[in-house]
Amino acid sequence: MADQLMVGGRIAADLLDAYLCDTLTDEYIPVYEPTIRGETMNAIIVGPQGLFVPHAVDWEGVITPSQRGPWTALLASGQEVRHPNPAANAQRANQALTAFLQDEFPDLRPTIFYIVVLLAPSASLNTHSASDPPCVPVDSL
Repeated sequence: MADQLMVGGRIAADLLDAYLCDTLTDEYIPVYEPTIRGETMNAIIVGPQGLFVPHAVDWEGVITPSQRGPWTALLASGQEVRHPNPAANAQRANQALTAFLQDEFPDLRPTIFYIVVLLAPSASLNTHSASDPPCVPVDSL
């Protein structure tokens, strides 16, 4: 059994869920922790612009995205930590959602937006370059 992702003593998914519940307007419909074609996602948000797939991470420090290879985090201690590039997760989520929609709603072709969400309050983003997938602190979501 996998360990629950924790941030400040709370389950990370709960933090994301609470933030979405507090900030989304009625034109958005969140679906929490769905499993689509074997891919478990933190949430899918159905909105007028398309589908949003936030991927919550508990990374701390100054996060530097990379187009290829791991993303890095520079901690306050000066230690550098490597994190897996979330692009593979984004690709799998996109493929799973696209296949599901083609089977269940063949005439529906919404845009799918995948975004990495930094949950840790101490996390910030080194914005020297754009990231793919995009990344934001939770309070900027």
